[in-house]
Order: sequence, then C-alpha cells, then structure tokens
Amino acid sequence: MTLRGVLSSLALTGAAFALQGCVVAAAAPFAAAGVAIAKGKRDAPRAPATAALASAPSTGAALPSSDDTAVVLTGLTALPAPSARDIGVRDKTFLTFAQHALDRVDASPANADTRSAVLATPGAFDSERAACRARPAMVLIDLDPGRDAFDPLADSQTDPALVDALARLREQDVVVAWQTRLGENFAEAIRAALASTGLDPEGTDRLLVLGSLDERKQTRRDALAKTHCIVAILGDERADFDELYLYLKDREAVVPSDAIIGRGWFLATPIVSEG
Repeated sequence: MTLRGVLSSLALTGAAFALQGCVVAAAAPFAAAGVAIAKGKRDAPRAPATAALASAPSTGAALPSSDDTAVVLTGLTALPAPSARDIGVRDKTFLTFAQHALDRVDASPANADTRSAVLATPGAFDSERAACRARPAMVLIDLDPGRDAFDPLADSQTDPALVDALARLREQDVVVAWQTRLGENFAEAIRAALASTGLDPEGTDRLLVLGSLDERKQTRRDALAKTHCIVAILGDERADFDELYLYLKDREAVVPSDAIIGRGWFLATPIVSEG
C-alpha cells in the first residue's frame, strides 16, 4: 500500500472510531445540562483562502517588433515554483487572529476572562473560558479540511497573510502549534508541507498528531491547555474548536459558545491541498 493509501485508510478509521467512542460520552452532559439549542443560520464558513491570479488587463499598446526586441539568456531551464507570497490573497481573518493573540499574551487581570480560547468545560454549550493564569501563550491551528484528514503529500498553498501573522507571533514568543487527526508516522511529511508553504520554515512549531486510533484531537487540546494558554484557535469549521459541534443534529444550529467566534476562535482555511 502506498503512503497516500495509508493516509486515507488511517483517516477513515480514526474518524469512525472517534465518532463511535465519543457519542455516548458527549450526549450525557448535553442531556444533564438541559441545554436548549437556538435554531438559526450562522454565517457560512469562509471559503478556502486561495485564489488564482487574475490576468492582467489589456492596455491596447502595440507589441514591439522583432527589431526592437532584445533576447537575454538567463540560464534557467525551468520557471521557479511560486512562493506563498506570490499567491496574492490577503484574508483579514488571519491578521485579526494574530492581533487577538498578541493582545492576550500578557497574563494581566484585564485579560483574565478572555485570555483563553478553550472552554472551561469541554463539551458544554456555554461560552465560559478556562483559566490560564501565567501559562505561556500559544495559538493552535487545525490542518484538517472539514471532517477529512490533511493530505501532506498533495501540493499545498496558503495565504501570505497567515505567513506574516505567524512570523509576528513568533517574534513575540507566542508558541505556534498545529493539530491534525493524522498519526505520528506522518509527522515528517506534515513538517515538510508546512516548510514548503512557508508556514513553518524553520520546523520549530509544535505538532499535535495522534498517538493511537483511540485518541481524539479534543484530548490532545485539553492536555495542551494544561501547560499553555491557548489564546486563539484557527480552523475551517467549529468542530476544530471543540468536539461538541460534532454532535449537533443540525450542523448549522446556533449555540451559546458561538459567541467566541471572532473573539478567540477564528474561521478560515490555513492551507489548501491541491491533490
């Protein structure tokens, strides 16, 4: 079996196991709390942060004749691959994400109620946040597209605004962590994908991968929150913030914890695989 085949198999197995193992545990606190879910439509998830460059408009100028054209040999045998900054997309969500994190680096009383982006009671339908105290600041970014697993072998690209945002955070000693449902055997491929897109060029960020099929991303997030203050989480769906969203009968239902979106939780696509 190829590495891509192993990737697909593990992603499907992990997702099925997580849903089977969690549905009973998640349903109990929901029923005990007697929570009423307001029906309504939230804003649609943000489209993937990539776009093709538009063709330059015609100026009407005449092309130079062959007599006016000079040929310069460059020695290139192929065009260089475009970098992340050549894509040209600038999603302001990434800048807001970074600024929110920077504003909450300081563990001051003024930040006490909004410093953490982790729920005080994971799986609870409220917006109360966990206490961070003086733990070092961290941002967490989810790599998985929707309910699928990230494909580190596919050609990928990102928004240069996110590259810039992460550079600002690292300069202020904010730890950057990446989460995915992939297993430890894909760590090297994931790091290569992050380096090639410019998201983690030095390979210094934290990588949260699953150690076994019975482990969930939620348990990894909860463990990380005991050593760091996760001040902002970036993902392309609400389940990237807390797994409670996996168990909504109406996936578009509005719940109280949605109040954290834009105030600690940020919806945007950090990386797009084209394979």
